[in-house]
Amino acid sequence: MADTQDAAAAAWAEVETLATEMLTYWQAMQSSDIDDAGDDAERFEQSFYRLIDALSRWVHLRGQGTQSVSDVLSWPGLVALRERLPVPLQLNFDTEIEDLCEARMKLEDDA
Repeated sequence: MADTQDAAAAAWAEVETLATEMLTYWQAMQSSDIDDAGDDAERFEQSFYRLIDALSRWVHLRGQGTQSVSDVLSWPGLVALRERLPVPLQLNFDTEIEDLCEARMKLEDDA
């Protein structure tokens, strides 16, 4: 059990690091000039999905069984992370969490 808690803590640390990186790229993209806009948007998009992958690992390690999207979004870490996001990203974030929850329910149903 302690190993799982340690792994979940390490996964959350990665989420925090990737969230900071993603927000840095978001800011860069918001102020990029026309020549850099494409590259900045690509860096942001890649960082967003790295964050989502890390969140998926963390949710899996946290292992609380099937829960609704609203339950998962109410977890303290996710509440704080979501509040850090600019409003335009919150819907995308919520959608990705919804997809994670649905995939998890499907896996549990198939087991």
